[in-house]
Amino acid sequence: MTESVTKAELINSIAERTRSSKAATRRFLASLEEVVTEAIVEDKIVQLTGFVGFTPIEKPERTYRNPQTGEPVTVPATKSVKIKPLGNLKDAIESS
Repeated sequence: MTESVTKAELINSIAERTRSSKAATRRFLASLEEVVTEAIVEDKIVQLTGFVGFTPIEKPERTYRNPQTGEPVTVPATKSVKIKPLGNLKDAIESS
């Protein structure tokens, strides 16, 4: 199973590598989250060139069948985000 990196671990690692305080790193990460979230909500694509891209998508309403009863079930339209590795991240994933 894949291990996960917590937000606190990410903050610690970034602060150490940039020789910044954890508080400053936490504020930067919070600001990044806010800016990306606002852009996605405004239906804008966000690209961190060489790293990752975030694309807002709309999934249309669709109908499925309940496998137990066979009755049709309508799933409402939803909004989501497609996350795509770019550049260095994509290369690292493909070569691992």
